[in-house]
Amino acid sequence: MLWPLSQGEIRGVRETFLDTLFEPDAWPPPAARAPSRPDIDALLLAGGFPEIVTEALGGRQRRDWFESYVADVISREALRPLADVRLEGELRRIFRLLAARTSQELVLSDLTADAELSRETVGSYVALLQALYLVHLLPAWATSRTTRAKRRPKIHLVDTGLAAELCGYGEADLAPTSAGTAAGALLETFVVGELLKQASWGERSLDLAHFRDRRGNEVDVIVEERRSGAVAAIEVKATATPTASHARPLHFLRERLGTRFALGLVLHCGATVLPLGERVWAVPVATVWRADRR
Repeated sequence: MLWPLSQGEIRGVRETFLDTLFEPDAWPPPAARAPSRPDIDALLLAGGFPEIVTEALGGRQRRDWFESYVADVISREALRPLADVRLEGELRRIFRLLAARTSQELVLSDLTADAELSRETVGSYVALLQALYLVHLLPAWATSRTTRAKRRPKIHLVDTGLAAELCGYGEADLAPTSAGTAAGALLETFVVGELLKQASWGERSLDLAHFRDRRGNEVDVIVEERRSGAVAAIEVKATATPTASHARPLHFLRERLGTRFALGLVLHCGATVLPLGERVWAVPVATVWRADRR
């Protein structure tokens, strides 16, 4: 899969976040300048497509580029046989519905109802959008100790700039004063995308997933090391003031997993590095593109 540029690629550094997750001495991270909330919002709206980043496109130019990109990808005749796509309008509709659901679980029955299409057709369109590298489904995670875990994957568009454009989001929709949930959804999708990019070149063999059980316990990202079975758990919060309550799902997993639980992190939009319990820290979201090695 060819991902948009990672933040490390944009900044000219090789990120080490995933490689250090399972190194106890690497936490807490060294002090570093954290981006402001407006800077983070700008990252979410821009995304990582090279044309957007290198040419610093914004406003109407950025909207036009995203519109042209979607039209080009979806209308390619050679790709239609992948899912027997007959109507571009239906595929675009599904794509926009998925964009509005980024960072949510994929519930095909709900998607089918909103699209007013058959379940089979919707499933084919979702599969095609995955094949076109426009959508990624993050699988659910479970162990023998969490048998009540749901099995639905989470929807994540591969680029937050594209997701924001499809949903019509701008700076006002992501501001802390906004009553909506756009910032939280896009920030989670942004982090998932960065981690998946790093996993493709990192030194460790890792599996990424999300966790949710029937009791309502959920964690945005689970990173499991294949060889050892060790687990790192990550919560993503669009706040500059992390609190102990944000770490409760991480504490739940720590108690369930015992020594398998390597680290829990609350990634936030502030500058604070804060201990939130044994092996649990709140750290700035910019830690994801850390490039240090101790």
